Amino acid sequence: ESSFEAMGCDCQILAVGGPPGLLEFGEKRVRELETAWTRFDDSSELSAFNRRAGHWTSVSEELSLLLWRGLAGYRMSDGIFNPFMGTQIRGVGYDRDFSELDIASGSPPIEATDTSGPSTSVNPTTPMQFMRHRRLAMLAPGLEFDSGGIGKGLGADVVASDLLRAGAAGATGTTGAAGAAGGAGTAGGGVCAVDCAVRSDQDELDDDPQGAV
Repeated sequence: ESSFEAMGCDCQILAVGGPPGLLEFGEKRVRELETAWTRFDDSSELSAFNRRAGHWTSVSEELSLLLWRGLAGYRMSDGIFNPFMGTQIRGVGYDRDFSELDIASGSPPIEATDTSGPSTSVNPTTPMQFMRHRRLAMLAPGLEFDSGGIGKGLGADVVASDLLRAGAAGATGTTGAAGAAGGAGTAGGGVCAVDCAVRSDQDELDDDPQGAV
């Protein structure tokens, strides 16, 4: 078991079985995802992608996954889940890691602005075009993708899946309040709560007769 800080929150990795070095590998993966997905670092891949709104951009496999899941959530919820409001979120002052925001007692509150509707210059049904098989994406002009609503949960899922593929019989990844668990006996062999590749060559894991960690 390993605990550390990343993605602006407390993270925890737990692996059962498998080769040495899995915990170090899990922490490394969390930090790699943070580096790619954060919007608080101008040099991150997501920041570079946002700056190219209106242009087709080649994206890595990891950013492609984040964007695809975000777009899927937007479509499935008819826009109620909207990760394309990075500009508005920055506009109300959330422009750096939450731990760095000045929210001490007595500080003047951030003045809210109206973010209830999309820009009139943007078609709300097509905030982003995607050619996933080619890993090409294009944001509509004026939009920014914000990973905050999905990044932590997806990151936990990705890391738990990676640990299983690296040889762990069972694994959990927790980033803040989001977590994912997987193992030979989890829901018949899976990562909860997002479908992923798993190992299924062990009938039982420590601490849980059904195989979940």
